[in-house]
Amino acid sequence: MEVKLHKKGELGREMTVTVPAGEVAKMVDERLVKIGNQAKIPGFRSGKIPAKVLKQRFGSQVQDEVRQELISETMPKAFDKEKLTPAGQPQVDFGDVDDGKDYVYTIRFDILPEFEAQGYVDAKLTRQVAKASDKQIKAALSKLAESLRSFEKKDGKAEKGDMAVITAKGFDAKSNKALAGAEVTKHPIELGTGGLIAGFEDQIAGHKEGEKFDVNVTFPKDYHNKDLAGVKAKFEVELHEVKKAITPKIDDAFAKQFGSEDLADIKKKIAAQLEKDIAESSSQRLKRDLFDVLEKKNTFPLPDSMVEQEFNSIWSALQQDMQRSQVTFEMLDKSEDEMRVEHRGLAERRVRVGLVLAEIAKKEQVKVEADEISKEIDRIVSQFPKEQSERARAYYSSERGRQEVFGPLFENKVCEWVFGKAKVTEKEVDADEILLEMNA
Repeated sequence: MEVKLHKKGELGREMTVTVPAGEVAKMVDERLVKIGNQAKIPGFRSGKIPAKVLKQRFGSQVQDEVRQELISETMPKAFDKEKLTPAGQPQVDFGDVDDGKDYVYTIRFDILPEFEAQGYVDAKLTRQVAKASDKQIKAALSKLAESLRSFEKKDGKAEKGDMAVITAKGFDAKSNKALAGAEVTKHPIELGTGGLIAGFEDQIAGHKEGEKFDVNVTFPKDYHNKDLAGVKAKFEVELHEVKKAITPKIDDAFAKQFGSEDLADIKKKIAAQLEKDIAESSSQRLKRDLFDVLEKKNTFPLPDSMVEQEFNSIWSALQQDMQRSQVTFEMLDKSEDEMRVEHRGLAERRVRVGLVLAEIAKKEQVKVEADEISKEIDRIVSQFPKEQSERARAYYSSERGRQEVFGPLFENKVCEWVFGKAKVTEKEVDADEILLEMNA
């Protein structure tokens, strides 16, 4: 086996591997003999089929199998010979297996950059701390009460906070032609929630049950239905019913509906959850600040293949989220090209920080032990319903599943090691500010 290595930029490499024709022919002949002993071809006995006939019948299959076997055997040896480890999945130009010729194939790959991690020793970081306030507990209770609201029939005019049941049909304000897709029948809408086109709900307010009236609005220019985007419309509306929201009283009976003993008990539980959320948000912000430092202090070149793989993962997740939310690029403040640039920058940051964390772990001998992974799998599986737990355990026990568990564990362990050595000062801030991190 002969290996030739060529540099393609700072981290790009191209490796050409040549396997002598004799070795190739030997493997082809062995495959053909094996097939000949098992094949059944009319006019020939098994084991007595001429090589020429076998090649005509099975030559293409044998070439594919030999090529795959040659690559599987020689690629690891080629990397070992050149003392190289590819960053990401190599790209292979498989070449052809031809009679009497050497087999030549090409591997294109990136190597990992060589660098010494900077900025983590005695890093100056600030941990934001806060305590759950009575105001936050009260707001959480109000939110729970809102979730138990009911609606009862109301006599009088509809107003903000009421539930209105309407039938509406839209027409083009200029041509008075009916607008396709601009019609609802006995549709309930809570006034003030912004569930309809801007201005629609405001014009329902002030009307009573049984009234018929017109509502004039303009569809947003970025409306998801392009045929309606920017169209000035008139809706003929019939108000079938008006309902008033009834919010339950926040007392001991209310608390029992959420599995608490009394009001004091549910307040205690809410406070504990808020404290947990605050601690998690504070940790996320501290970690993000560390990543800012590591990104700024470590400016080595990045493997293109790793950045591309990370970008594709991020972009795919973004498109799935947009599809679920029925959001288009036209509805966003940025164009698709601008979003691509922004998310490629995020991919570069993740790759850079990931490589730095790996280098820190290697130098400082920070490791995630097998029992830590097992404990985390137990924790994750315990959150699944009983009927799904076995399937969840099977997945997270697989190589792919364990890798999903390992990644966050590894990141957290390295970060905690750095925090233990860094100069971390505490700064007390408003809890609401920290909790914004949960939705960032």
